[in-house]
Amino acid sequence: MGYVRTDPSLDRPDLQLHFLPFAYRLKPESRSALTAEMPLRAAVAMQLTLCKPHTRGRVTITDADPLSAPTIDHQLLGDERDLRTMIAGCRLLEELFEHPAFEGSISGRFNPPAPIEDDAGWEAFVRRNCCVAYHHTGTCRMGRADDPDAVVDADLRVIGVRGLRVVDASVMPVVPSANTYVPTLAVAEKASDLIRGVAAPRSPVTAATAAEG
Repeated sequence: MGYVRTDPSLDRPDLQLHFLPFAYRLKPESRSALTAEMPLRAAVAMQLTLCKPHTRGRVTITDADPLSAPTIDHQLLGDERDLRTMIAGCRLLEELFEHPAFEGSISGRFNPPAPIEDDAGWEAFVRRNCCVAYHHTGTCRMGRADDPDAVVDADLRVIGVRGLRVVDASVMPVVPSANTYVPTLAVAEKASDLIRGVAAPRSPVTAATAAEG
């Protein structure tokens, strides 16, 4: 995988690219790549993921029954800026597949099955193929006690509830630019220290990371 800027003026990459040794095409009833349509021949694919999406979804309580499933509204592509970035990313992937390095290795198309010439076509393609990527964050975001959108405080304690902490990617107050595995481990290690009452030493790297975040 790699990171790219769709606009050279950006101060950091806005897309993460994934190169895959297989290909698939999502169907309307597909919940994930596991149930998608796959070609019955050797294939490769490139995918893109938004690093810093502007769209924000919501998870809300459905009713007073604690056993009821919550309502999850991802609001995918709910912000026009995200849609424009995805279209620019698709055009970039097309350019990569047309690079001379692939000449003689690529024999045909699978998804999209034919070239797309304009933004309207790419918008329809993005809306038809966009999906979530299993790295959800921020539904129990960290913040100050007077922040109406905060669920946990800086020590991961649920605000207004005694004896309860949340320790996972949901506490992240901002969406990470990359995969959530490593920052989630960091949250867990910090929680372990807090619960055990251990004051972890702050290295220069840790301090710099905290300053950036």
